[in-house]
Amino acid sequence: MSATTILSCHQLRREFRGFTAVDGLDLQVAEGTIHALIGPNGAGKTTVFNLLTRFLPVSGGSIRLRDEDITRLSAEQVVGRGLVRSFQISAVFGHLSVLDNLRVALLARAGGVHRFWQSGRALNAFTDEAQVLLRDFALEGLASALAVSLPYGRKRALELATTLARNPQVLLLDEPTQGMGVEDVARTCELIRRAAEGRTVLMVEHNLNVVASLADRITVLARGRRLAEGSYQEVAADPLVREAYLGHASEVAHA
Repeated sequence: MSATTILSCHQLRREFRGFTAVDGLDLQVAEGTIHALIGPNGAGKTTVFNLLTRFLPVSGGSIRLRDEDITRLSAEQVVGRGLVRSFQISAVFGHLSVLDNLRVALLARAGGVHRFWQSGRALNAFTDEAQVLLRDFALEGLASALAVSLPYGRKRALELATTLARNPQVLLLDEPTQGMGVEDVARTCELIRRAAEGRTVLMVEHNLNVVASLADRITVLARGRRLAEGSYQEVAADPLVREAYLGHASEVAHA
């Protein structure tokens, strides 16, 4: 595990009309690792993601990507610096084919803008690279299918592929296996392992079997604060973590 911190926040805080969703969070994500954020519902996990990726302004504290303070940058600016996220709800263009979704993502990485009413010529330069992503994510047989027609697990695979098309240094995954059956979960875990090669992954995930399988380090949140941090075995044995899960301690311990 690398000792170099690539993404961090210090005393990160977010308030919503008097309610504190994130309360003085310190977090360090080591380069080249898979780091998981877990915690009960309402712990502040997705809010932390929204702050790190600048979808929400911070109420206090700071965020750093490598040696740069990105606290006041826009969401677009942090993407340009290599910090890219996926969402709980699949975010692909349903009326475009699988291949065109990937080509649009590659065009965006190159700084281009796809205008749906114009010719697709601008996309043609990215066909070969898109074909590689299709193979990597076992989507080659679905290249011409509309994204809206895909089974749920395949749509999430496409979303991960389009996210990787942006060539992130740090990849943030928000509930990547949510709503999946056992077979799709196993396939997605393998895709995440592949995606993590040569980059850093920070993920929010409720499926603790997935967390135990993938994460090098885990931060447990409760009520917007860091409750515990360490390996899966360390956090599963922490009595404060067991208490926070309110009756799900056996799940935490034995996932």
